[in-house]
Amino acid sequence: MGFSKLKGDAKKSLKGHWSDTLIIIVLYIIIFSIAQRLDVKVFGGNNVTYDILQKPDYFKFEILNNHLEYHVRLFSMIAGLMMLMGLNSYFLKRSRNEEVTWQELFNKYNLILDALLIGIFVAIFVFCWTLLLIIPGIIATIAYSMAYLVKLDNKDLNAIECIKKSKELMKGHKFDYFLLQLSFIGWILLGPFTLFLLYFWLAPYMATTNCNFYNELVNKR
Repeated sequence: MGFSKLKGDAKKSLKGHWSDTLIIIVLYIIIFSIAQRLDVKVFGGNNVTYDILQKPDYFKFEILNNHLEYHVRLFSMIAGLMMLMGLNSYFLKRSRNEEVTWQELFNKYNLILDALLIGIFVAIFVFCWTLLLIIPGIIATIAYSMAYLVKLDNKDLNAIECIKKSKELMKGHKFDYFLLQLSFIGWILLGPFTLFLLYFWLAPYMATTNCNFYNELVNKR
Protein backbone atom coordinates (compact mmCIF):
# COMPACT_ATOMS: atom_id res chain seq x y z
CA MET A 1 0.00 0.00 0.00
CA GLY A 2 1.65 3.23 -1.16
CA PHE A 3 1.75 5.84 1.56
CA SER A 4 2.64 8.57 -0.91
CA LYS A 5 -0.57 7.98 -2.85
CA LEU A 6 -2.69 7.92 0.31
CA LYS A 7 -1.18 11.20 1.45
CA GLY A 8 -1.33 12.76 -2.00
CA ASP A 9 -5.01 11.87 -2.36
CA ALA A 10 -5.66 13.34 1.09
CA LYS A 11 -4.12 16.65 0.05
CA LYS A 12 -6.22 16.68 -3.13
CA SER A 13 -9.40 15.94 -1.19
CA LEU A 14 -8.71 18.77 1.26
CA LYS A 15 -7.69 21.28 -1.40
CA GLY A 16 -10.27 24.03 -1.70
CA HIS A 17 -12.07 22.89 1.47
CA TRP A 18 -9.80 24.20 4.16
CA SER A 19 -12.34 26.75 5.43
CA ASP A 20 -14.88 24.04 6.30
CA THR A 21 -12.12 21.80 7.61
CA LEU A 22 -10.74 24.53 9.85
CA ILE A 23 -14.24 25.36 11.15
CA ILE A 24 -14.94 21.76 12.08
CA ILE A 25 -11.59 21.35 13.85
CA VAL A 26 -11.99 24.62 15.79
CA LEU A 27 -15.59 23.80 16.75
CA TYR A 28 -14.57 20.35 17.92
CA ILE A 29 -11.76 21.76 20.07
CA ILE A 30 -13.93 24.53 21.55
CA ILE A 31 -16.95 22.38 22.39
CA PHE A 32 -14.88 19.47 23.68
CA SER A 33 -12.72 21.81 25.77
CA ILE A 34 -15.75 23.58 27.26
CA ALA A 35 -17.36 20.27 28.18
CA GLN A 36 -14.17 18.97 29.77
CA ARG A 37 -13.37 22.19 31.62
CA LEU A 38 -16.91 22.44 32.91
CA ASP A 39 -16.67 18.89 34.21
CA VAL A 40 -13.20 19.18 35.75
CA LYS A 41 -13.40 22.79 36.93
CA VAL A 42 -16.77 22.56 38.61
CA PHE A 43 -16.55 19.01 39.92
CA GLY A 44 -12.84 18.24 39.86
CA GLY A 45 -12.39 18.20 43.60
CA ASN A 46 -16.05 17.96 44.55
CA ASN A 47 -15.00 18.63 48.17
CA VAL A 48 -17.76 20.15 50.25
CA THR A 49 -16.40 21.90 53.34
CA TYR A 50 -19.72 22.37 55.09
CA ASP A 51 -19.78 21.20 58.68
CA ILE A 52 -22.73 18.81 58.90
CA LEU A 53 -23.48 19.85 62.46
CA GLN A 54 -23.45 23.56 61.68
CA LYS A 55 -25.04 23.39 58.24
CA PRO A 56 -28.31 21.45 58.32
CA ASP A 57 -28.76 22.07 54.58
CA TYR A 58 -25.61 20.09 53.79
CA PHE A 59 -27.47 17.03 52.56
CA LYS A 60 -29.78 19.10 50.36
CA PHE A 61 -26.75 20.80 48.86
CA GLU A 62 -25.02 17.47 48.32
CA ILE A 63 -28.05 16.02 46.52
CA LEU A 64 -28.35 19.10 44.30
CA ASN A 65 -24.61 19.05 43.57
CA ASN A 66 -24.65 15.37 42.62
CA HIS A 67 -27.70 15.89 40.40
CA LEU A 68 -25.99 18.76 38.57
CA GLU A 69 -22.75 16.79 38.28
CA TYR A 70 -24.59 13.88 36.67
CA HIS A 71 -26.14 16.10 33.99
CA VAL A 72 -22.90 17.94 33.24
CA ARG A 73 -20.97 14.70 32.80
CA LEU A 74 -23.79 13.22 30.75
CA PHE A 75 -23.65 16.27 28.48
CA SER A 76 -19.86 15.96 28.19
CA MET A 77 -20.12 12.30 27.19
CA ILE A 78 -22.96 12.82 24.68
CA ALA A 79 -21.28 15.84 23.08
CA GLY A 80 -17.97 14.00 22.83
CA LEU A 81 -19.47 10.89 21.23
CA MET A 82 -21.60 12.87 18.77
CA MET A 83 -18.63 14.94 17.65
CA LEU A 84 -16.40 11.87 17.44
CA MET A 85 -18.74 10.26 14.93
CA GLY A 86 -19.34 13.56 13.15
CA LEU A 87 -15.62 14.19 12.79
CA ASN A 88 -15.02 10.68 11.44
CA SER A 89 -17.95 11.05 9.04
CA TYR A 90 -16.68 14.41 7.77
CA PHE A 91 -13.21 13.15 6.90
CA LEU A 92 -14.52 9.87 5.49
CA LYS A 93 -16.77 11.78 3.10
CA ARG A 94 -14.00 14.26 2.35
CA SER A 95 -11.66 11.36 1.48
CA ARG A 96 -14.28 10.13 -0.99
CA ASN A 97 -14.74 13.62 -2.45
CA GLU A 98 -18.39 13.67 -1.42
CA GLU A 99 -20.28 16.88 -0.67
CA VAL A 100 -19.98 17.62 3.05
CA THR A 101 -19.86 20.72 5.27
CA TRP A 102 -18.75 21.49 8.82
CA GLN A 103 -22.34 20.81 9.96
CA GLU A 104 -21.52 17.10 9.63
CA LEU A 105 -19.97 17.45 13.09
CA PHE A 106 -23.49 17.55 14.56
CA ASN A 107 -25.29 15.20 12.15
CA LYS A 108 -24.43 11.83 13.72
CA TYR A 109 -26.36 12.14 16.99
CA ASN A 110 -28.24 8.96 16.04
CA LEU A 111 -24.99 6.98 16.40
CA ILE A 112 -24.16 8.13 19.95
CA LEU A 113 -25.16 4.83 21.59
CA ASP A 114 -23.27 2.80 18.98
CA ALA A 115 -20.16 4.95 19.47
CA LEU A 116 -20.41 4.48 23.24
CA LEU A 117 -20.71 0.70 22.96
CA ILE A 118 -17.83 0.48 20.48
CA GLY A 119 -15.66 2.56 22.80
CA ILE A 120 -16.54 0.41 25.82
CA PHE A 121 -15.92 -2.91 24.09
CA VAL A 122 -12.68 -1.73 22.48
CA ALA A 123 -11.44 -0.50 25.86
CA ILE A 124 -12.27 -3.85 27.46
CA PHE A 125 -10.65 -5.90 24.69
CA VAL A 126 -7.51 -3.75 24.59
CA PHE A 127 -7.23 -3.86 28.38
CA CYS A 128 -7.45 -7.66 28.33
CA TRP A 129 -4.73 -7.90 25.67
CA THR A 130 -2.58 -5.41 27.59
CA LEU A 131 -2.71 -7.69 30.62
CA LEU A 132 -0.56 -10.09 28.61
CA LEU A 133 2.00 -7.53 27.40
CA ILE A 134 2.11 -3.97 26.07
CA ILE A 135 2.76 -5.10 22.48
CA PRO A 136 -0.41 -7.24 22.20
CA GLY A 137 -2.35 -4.25 23.54
CA ILE A 138 -0.92 -2.00 20.82
CA ILE A 139 -1.67 -4.60 18.15
CA ALA A 140 -5.26 -4.89 19.40
CA THR A 141 -5.67 -1.10 19.36
CA ILE A 142 -4.58 -1.02 15.73
CA ALA A 143 -6.80 -3.98 14.83
CA TYR A 144 -9.90 -2.24 16.21
CA SER A 145 -8.98 1.23 14.91
CA MET A 146 -11.42 1.12 11.98
CA ALA A 147 -14.50 0.22 14.04
CA TYR A 148 -16.01 3.72 13.99
CA LEU A 149 -15.53 4.05 10.24
CA VAL A 150 -17.06 0.59 9.76
CA LYS A 151 -20.11 1.76 11.70
CA LEU A 152 -20.50 4.81 9.48
CA ASP A 153 -20.53 2.55 6.42
CA ASN A 154 -22.67 -0.19 7.97
CA LYS A 155 -25.51 1.24 10.05
CA ASP A 156 -27.03 -2.23 10.47
CA LEU A 157 -23.99 -3.69 12.27
CA ASN A 158 -23.86 -3.62 16.06
CA ALA A 159 -20.80 -2.62 18.09
CA ILE A 160 -19.27 -6.11 18.32
CA GLU A 161 -19.80 -6.72 14.60
CA CYS A 162 -18.11 -3.39 13.78
CA ILE A 163 -15.11 -4.38 15.90
CA LYS A 164 -14.93 -7.80 14.24
CA LYS A 165 -15.19 -6.18 10.81
CA SER A 166 -12.37 -3.80 11.69
CA LYS A 167 -10.25 -6.74 12.80
CA GLU A 168 -10.95 -8.52 9.50
CA LEU A 169 -10.08 -5.46 7.43
CA MET A 170 -6.82 -4.92 9.32
CA LYS A 171 -5.71 -8.53 9.00
CA GLY A 172 -2.30 -8.43 7.31
CA HIS A 173 -2.29 -4.61 7.33
CA LYS A 174 -1.67 -3.72 10.97
CA PHE A 175 2.04 -3.11 10.45
CA ASP A 176 1.26 -0.98 7.38
CA TYR A 177 -1.06 1.15 9.51
CA PHE A 178 1.59 1.45 12.22
CA LEU A 179 4.16 2.61 9.65
CA LEU A 180 1.67 5.09 8.21
CA GLN A 181 1.20 6.70 11.62
CA LEU A 182 4.96 6.66 12.14
CA SER A 183 5.44 8.53 8.87
CA PHE A 184 3.80 11.60 10.47
CA ILE A 185 6.14 11.66 13.45
CA GLY A 186 8.30 14.45 12.01
CA TRP A 187 5.30 16.78 11.65
CA ILE A 188 4.03 15.83 15.10
CA LEU A 189 7.36 16.68 16.72
CA LEU A 190 7.54 19.96 14.79
CA GLY A 191 4.11 21.06 16.05
CA PRO A 192 5.16 22.55 19.42
CA PHE A 193 7.72 24.75 17.68
CA THR A 194 4.86 26.41 15.75
CA LEU A 195 2.88 27.09 18.94
CA PHE A 196 0.80 24.04 17.96
CA LEU A 197 -0.69 25.93 14.99
CA LEU A 198 0.72 23.27 12.66
CA TYR A 199 -1.75 20.78 14.10
CA PHE A 200 -4.66 22.65 12.52
CA TRP A 201 -3.22 21.51 9.20
CA LEU A 202 -1.79 18.20 10.37
CA ALA A 203 -4.91 16.80 12.10
CA PRO A 204 -7.15 16.99 8.98
CA TYR A 205 -4.28 15.72 6.82
CA MET A 206 -3.75 12.68 9.05
CA ALA A 207 -7.47 12.00 9.46
CA THR A 208 -8.10 12.09 5.71
CA THR A 209 -5.05 9.92 5.03
CA ASN A 210 -6.28 7.36 7.56
CA CYS A 211 -9.69 7.37 5.87
CA ASN A 212 -7.94 6.72 2.55
CA PHE A 213 -6.21 3.77 4.20
CA TYR A 214 -9.61 2.48 5.30
CA ASN A 215 -11.05 2.99 1.81
CA GLU A 216 -8.20 0.95 0.34
CA LEU A 217 -8.93 -1.89 2.76
CA VAL A 218 -12.63 -1.83 1.90
CA ASN A 219 -11.93 -1.78 -1.84
CA LYS A 220 -9.71 -4.86 -1.53
CA ARG A 221 -12.57 -6.89 -0.08
